[in-house]
Amino acid sequence: MTDIHDVTEENFENEVIRASGDMPVLVDFWAGWCQPCRMLAPLLEQLEQEYEGKLKVVKVDTDAQPQLAANHGVRALPTVKLFRDGKAVNEFNGVQPLAGIRAFVEPWLPRASDNVLQDAAALAEQGERGRALELLNQALAADPEDYRIHPVLAELLIREARYDEAEQLIRALPVNIQQDDGIQRLNAMLGFARIAGDAPEVNKLAAAVEQDPGDLDARYRLSAVKVMEGDYEEAMDNLLEIIRRDRNYGDDAGRRALVDVFQLLGNQDPRVKQYRGKLSSVLN
Repeated sequence: MTDIHDVTEENFENEVIRASGDMPVLVDFWAGWCQPCRMLAPLLEQLEQEYEGKLKVVKVDTDAQPQLAANHGVRALPTVKLFRDGKAVNEFNGVQPLAGIRAFVEPWLPRASDNVLQDAAALAEQGERGRALELLNQALAADPEDYRIHPVLAELLIREARYDEAEQLIRALPVNIQQDDGIQRLNAMLGFARIAGDAPEVNKLAAAVEQDPGDLDARYRLSAVKVMEGDYEEAMDNLLEIIRRDRNYGDDAGRRALVDVFQLLGNQDPRVKQYRGKLSSVLN
């Protein structure tokens, strides 16, 4: 067995925070008087040995390092926290079976697709989407359960107007992952992309709206095009105008599309708070 060493407040930054940039780090918060801690320790040692070079396990003696334990919100022993890329990403309390700890750790282990995801992102940024798609498809074939690949590949497919393929890829994900905010944003993007893909050129849509402000079909399509262009404010202004003019248009399509824009932007975006207020004013 490996000898898992204790870390302190003085070396926690190096041994855990910085080290977690290379591989996941399990931090076992324990105490000598804690019987469950003594039961858990050999399981963690075995796990580090199994994943040698892919997982680091360290211990924090909470009696010797009470402030370190307090800083990390430890309230029960044993507490095991998983650090990746400089932050705690998951945790469990108490003794767990070895299989359960494996399942806890495995999503965070370094995978062959890590470099592929980085390379694909760089290629897409350079406009080489075809090559990026090729790399991602190869990675997905090699590791179909690496669910980080699906959203990256699906977004590229959407950008390439391959909507059905993107939708199939999203639907292939486990149901619980489909509920993630990132996947919900992809679904929203896919909806706007389909509308924008079938729409006339943006200047024709803008001219149609200017000529007839009550042309809600043109206004709705224009909003989708603006979303795909990244002009979210104009998109949201058009959707608000649809709601003002006809709340029943397209079975409340204006409000539903506006909520989808909020999903794309994320709750932390200040524009979401601003336009939620505008939406509330329009609805009331």
